Amino acid sequence: MPAVHRTADQRTRDQNDDRATALLALERPVASDLRFITAALKINNNLERMGDKAANIADRSIALAAEPAVTSLGRHRPPRGAR
Repeated sequence: MPAVHRTADQRTRDQNDDRATALLALERPVASDLRFITAALKINNNLERMGDKAANIADRSIALAAEPAVTSLGRHRPPRGAR
């Protein structure tokens, strides 16, 4: 994807990945540093996914808000044994 079309969270993720890669390549980290960098990369990935999910939820909410409200369930009956 061209850099122009990337979202802010994708650009931030890429910057963080680049920083972590530079640390690994240039600083010769010890085991505790490697654990920290690995955790940071995993957190970074999760935050980017959460941002994508939040954007999808927001888009869907806007689309649903434009739909007419459901006023009745019609002839729906609860299953037997349900209260």
